[in-house]
Amino acid sequence: LMVLSALLALLPFLALISSPEGAKWVYFLSSMIAVLLAIGFHLVVASLRPITPTQRKLRRHMRNMARSNPQPELTRRKKGPERAVRAGHVEDLATTFQECLRHRDMYYVATNIIKPVTKAHRLSYAECVGPQTVSWFVSHYWGTSFSHFAASIQKHSQAVVQPPNSAQDVSYWICSFSNNQWQLEEELGSGWEQSSFFMALASKDCVGTAMVLDDEALPLTRAWCLFEVLQTMIIRRENFRGLYLCTTTGVLQKGKSGVDLPMRIAER
Repeated sequence: LMVLSALLALLPFLALISSPEGAKWVYFLSSMIAVLLAIGFHLVVASLRPITPTQRKLRRHMRNMARSNPQPELTRRKKGPERAVRAGHVEDLATTFQECLRHRDMYYVATNIIKPVTKAHRLSYAECVGPQTVSWFVSHYWGTSFSHFAASIQKHSQAVVQPPNSAQDVSYWICSFSNNQWQLEEELGSGWEQSSFFMALASKDCVGTAMVLDDEALPLTRAWCLFEVLQTMIIRRENFRGLYLCTTTGVLQKGKSGVDLPMRIAER
């Protein structure tokens, strides 16, 4: 097909020599045929290319998203507190892509999972799966493995859920899930007070900050995470429960941690 396309592309030049009067029409027709053949060739190659396991999981996940929220445009929300996700959403994503994720972090998840599954609607992940009103604001370091992040959120939800409610339904504002990854400049606003982060944390519906800590307590070395801790400490509301430190074993304030992590926090 490629050779044939190249030969057809040469027809106009041959026509200029043999038939100058019909050269324009011959040039037009041969060029169109060459373009169509080239497109056809690429479509055939694309159809024969094997689907990777990640692509297969992405397609299945998008079908599940469509079943749970068939019309994301109708659940569009303003940036901020109304774009939270349930703990169950986090666990579902971690389980679905477990084999692909391994020790990969949020940078990988945002680029290779969140953006592909939200591309069709160009909305936040929260709006695509069904947005919730924030209960907990999540502060974390994107370099932490996503499996660690998801397990920490699961433990936190189990620790704070109020019976008879389900831990799966505890809602979290998580930047990669709650921000529209296609309009990040708008999410950040012209200043920190107009940012989606601050709007979610300062919302009357937010009852506290859940900081996900890895073994090295790296969030405490990140300027933005420290800013979120500062804002958490400033908030004075009757229903606000302050800062919870979360790990894969549970919430630190509830004694669900070994000795090493508190020592690391003290060093930070």
